Amino acid sequence: MKKFNLVIVGSMTHDKICILGRNSKQWEGPGGGVYYSAFPPAGMELPTGKRLKVSVITKLAKVDSYFLKEFRDEGIQVFSSWSKETTKMENIYPDPQNPDKRIARCIVPPTPFDLLQDIPADIEAKVFHISALVKGEIPIEIIKEFSRKGIVSLDVQGFMRSFQGKGKEMKMDTWEEKNEILPLVDILKLDRVEAEILTGEKDPKKALRILAFSGVKEIVLTHRKGAMVYAQGEIYPAFFTGEIKIKGRNGRGDTIAGDYDGQRILGKSPEDACRHAAALCSLKMKSKGPFKGDPNKI
Repeated sequence: MKKFNLVIVGSMTHDKICILGRNSKQWEGPGGGVYYSAFPPAGMELPTGKRLKVSVITKLAKVDSYFLKEFRDEGIQVFSSWSKETTKMENIYPDPQNPDKRIARCIVPPTPFDLLQDIPADIEAKVFHISALVKGEIPIEIIKEFSRKGIVSLDVQGFMRSFQGKGKEMKMDTWEEKNEILPLVDILKLDRVEAEILTGEKDPKKALRILAFSGVKEIVLTHRKGAMVYAQGEIYPAFFTGEIKIKGRNGRGDTIAGDYDGQRILGKSPEDACRHAAALCSLKMKSKGPFKGDPNKI
């Protein structure tokens, strides 16, 4: 039996990030929701002094298997299956003064996960976090299986964002499986745009209350100034602090999702977990790449 506190599922990506403007910059490297969300909880300590046991279930091409070393170096156990090509994404920031204006293109779409071939049958966890990139990547059979084993945390991005063709900008669509999947979800993560599409409501607080009727216990909503969480009929806001650098923008929502899940596993309240996630993400956004500091000192 493979037992963990947190299991995160989703494809690794080979990212190309471009910041346009007078002093344009670009770089390439590993990415994806699993990449940014796994590191914060992996550094968290239980009351016993032991770290949370975090695992990643992912897919990528064998040629990029060296991407996985970063996880193992941080004590994160990896279960990987191989696809013909690693998912490739291109994130373009046309305005260096506006980190929320982003063009996301998919060059190589992810290979869909298969319950029997890609998910270890004997894996157990307190929380399973679903971190898909685009529609069709993670089928409902996997979510159903996880809901029978533990708490399900899900980022809606990978269920609303669709592949439009190689090199084309991805689009946000309606979530056709919403009514089937939401009853299986305990913690829902989304951003302001996704919330408006799902509910038709521009006010994020009103959108959260509408989404709460789906039966989801906790809803974490991110926006340019921070995050807010709905839990037990209340909404708790948290805000980013300090300077936010555009080079640290990629992975913002994934960082918050992973940190929030980890804090809740530690027994923190939704309000405190949201505040911690916003504070940690503030530090993450000072530089590119995932957060690899000490989350226990925040």
